[in-house]
Amino acid sequence: MGVVMTQTAFDQRRADELVQEIGSEIVRGSKFAARPWERIVVVAQVAERTRLFGYVYWGDEWEAATPDGFRALTLFQELRDATVVAGGEGWKKCLVRIDRASGQIDMEFDRDGTRWVPDAADPEGFAKSLR
Repeated sequence: MGVVMTQTAFDQRRADELVQEIGSEIVRGSKFAARPWERIVVVAQVAERTRLFGYVYWGDEWEAATPDGFRALTLFQELRDATVVAGGEGWKKCLVRIDRASGQIDMEFDRDGTRWVPDAADPEGFAKSLR
């Protein structure tokens, strides 16, 4: 699945390539590759402070897990740059959901950087809300 945006003044082809690279990088990460996962969710923050965090899900179970290394974060930064519309600002956070059965990669973008903030008081509720 490609990146869908209402404005087309960005490099759609490069953005689509990066979506696929990001999905591959996440799935190949050692924390994910050997597990019988059903869905992987990763949040990337690329403005102000850069960070990644995520979860792997199977059945009714879940576990916090983040892709290994810096390659995934670099790809998210490249995606942000590739999707900036001339004269506009890029998004600050990206939520990625990867479904193993369908192979589908869904992405949502947060331009303000206020969504998908972990809840220390209810980590399970937060993890389940992202699924």
